[in-house]
Amino acid sequence: MVSYYKQLKTKLKQTKGFTLIELLVVIAIIGILSSVVLASLNGARESARDSRRQTDLNQVRTSLALFRDQCGEFPSESEAAVSGSLGSANSCGTTLSDHMSQVPTDPSTGDYVYASNNQNDGYCLAASLEGDSVPDDSASSSDGACSNIDTSTAPPADNGGATYFLTN
Repeated sequence: MVSYYKQLKTKLKQTKGFTLIELLVVIAIIGILSSVVLASLNGARESARDSRRQTDLNQVRTSLALFRDQCGEFPSESEAAVSGSLGSANSCGTTLSDHMSQVPTDPSTGDYVYASNNQNDGYCLAASLEGDSVPDDSASSSDGACSNIDTSTAPPADNGGATYFLTN
């Protein structure tokens, strides 16, 4: 009986731990799972940046409406640079900075595009999205002042997706 106990104890000591094959299989499974998780997070990040772009353009739209209420017209393109600066004062003595403290910037490229028509009674804002789906409130590139935007060069950088146009 004692010898059987010693044999069993010796056998247990020899089989403690994992084999190299078992460890490699576990490491491979963890690697595959982590790559799947990272790939799905990338899509969520793109979607979040696109949502921010839409929110930013709606914020600029609100500021432009306040500007028009005060001045009777929208700013010209030189008066409203939508690239982090706030434009210059127009004939009524106001700038976009009177209605927003900072012009939002694109999370990837830094710039959005603003175009006004010749009479300054209409405008178009544009942003390049990373996703392919165009939001429901997006205008067409031929709507109003949007036709003044050369879509081959603006928005400044192509994020690989659709272009989001917003008009007054």
